[in-house]
Amino acid sequence: MKPLSELGTNRPLGVIGASMSLAFVALLLAALPSIWPGALPQLNGIRIDTDSKNMLSSENPTRIFHRSSKAEFILYDQIALGVVNDQHPLCVFNANTIANVIELTRYAQTLKGVVSVSLLTG
Repeated sequence: MKPLSELGTNRPLGVIGASMSLAFVALLLAALPSIWPGALPQLNGIRIDTDSKNMLSSENPTRIFHRSSKAEFILYDQIALGVVNDQHPLCVFNANTIANVIELTRYAQTLKGVVSVSLLTG
């Protein structure tokens, strides 16, 4: 069997033709799920769900609490911030950590879509 470089030198049109054929097949396989989605379901893209509530079953107590608190406070979206400070003897209950939380809260109030009246702290 001849090395690939020798084959490319002796038959350049054959190598170019084979390369173009492979590129065409790759392009066809990439476009096929968009053009004809039902043809090859194994070629359809991966579906990623980044909504964290869907990572829990609908019967999970955390998810049930989440739904009830959204209904009680008439909220659409929630952002929860957990703060941990293992370096201080009072954990998060120290002036520096609380100042950082207050700064984050004030920054959150400036974000587009955040209704500062609905901002719950505690």
